[in-house]
Amino acid sequence: MAATVLFKITGGVVIPEVEMPISATILELKKKIKIESVLKLKAERQTLRHQNQELNNDRTIAYYDFKKNVATLVLHFKPLPGKPKFNITVKDGDDEFNVKVKETTLVADLFKEIEKRWDLV
Repeated sequence: MAATVLFKITGGVVIPEVEMPISATILELKKKIKIESVLKLKAERQTLRHQNQELNNDRTIAYYDFKKNVATLVLHFKPLPGKPKFNITVKDGDDEFNVKVKETTLVADLFKEIEKRWDLV
């Protein structure tokens, strides 16, 4: 295994590439990605996954034994407890529909849903 791993982070509005030593923890990786400062989401609400496995904040990068010195991670956000889902009403003339949205819904996902409903895809 290499002494460092280059991580490509997908799944959010922040898509950085971060190189970390294998001795670093997943929490240190999250801090280096700076998701908390950019998106104002605490580390406890961030989940990084690699090949459908959730990475534990307390584990080191070496623990996961990434097979290459480049790994793609998927970033997920846990919604705040008790935060309600809500509907957004989309209107165009007489055409109207509701889209269910939650706190972690990305604007890009909302846009895709509108395109799909209006057959713009």
